[in-house]
Amino acid sequence: HAHNLTAHQIVHSAEVLRGGREPAPLERDAVARGEGADRNSSPIARSRGQCAPRRLAVAARSGVMSVTQPADKELVRLHRRACTDMAARMRLPRWDQLDARLRAPLDDRLVRDLLGRVVEGNLEFAADLSGQPIPAAVDVGDDPIAAVTESIRTILTVVSGLETSAGFAPTRRDQFWARIAELTVLGYDLQQAIFAGAGLDDILIDRLLGVGPGDLRVWPDLEPCEPAEMTPEDVVLARFGRNRGLQLVPEDNCAIGQC
Repeated sequence: HAHNLTAHQIVHSAEVLRGGREPAPLERDAVARGEGADRNSSPIARSRGQCAPRRLAVAARSGVMSVTQPADKELVRLHRRACTDMAARMRLPRWDQLDARLRAPLDDRLVRDLLGRVVEGNLEFAADLSGQPIPAAVDVGDDPIAAVTESIRTILTVVSGLETSAGFAPTRRDQFWARIAELTVLGYDLQQAIFAGAGLDDILIDRLLGVGPGDLRVWPDLEPCEPAEMTPEDVVLARFGRNRGLQLVPEDNCAIGQC
């Protein structure tokens, strides 16, 4: 049965399972390591083609989980990298941007909706990993930015207590890949909507391109489209129904992340 669980309840269950270790810091560590959204901050310059929206989708790329599959400990590190990247991006949206529309083909949804999906995905994954009922609904309240940060703290607390030495089941690996993909792509969607933040993380894009399973889905399940170019970023975005839109200009510098 589904119930409404708070992040605190999920974390409490995880703490019992893992013996009470404290959760690791989030955004402060991410920025210090250069993994956050400001590491390449620069203005957004020009627009390119868009993918037409579809109803439901199954990704076109047929990936494989083979000998190139990284160890599960590395998969956990990639998930943490995607989480800390999203956490760092939470310093960028202004209050008046929460009701801004996302860029086409997501322009029937708002920044607020995107943040709500990040919270929902994190708490659903945290509940599943800790053996709790999946939350029936997630209310981000009046401060969705704080809700995203708290949900990231929650999922990282739960994941840090997992035992990786015995290896994850294939379905568990796919769950990690799904969260890595969604956090990566939604971070890009957020950047496009608010005109601020870094581009896509090269390491995450490389792993998603070369290793991630082919049936990954990202909210809101757009149909794959043809990439505008065959760069790794374009191929990964097209896999999830996006074409690269507003581009960062590396020769320009935007120290505060607002471009």
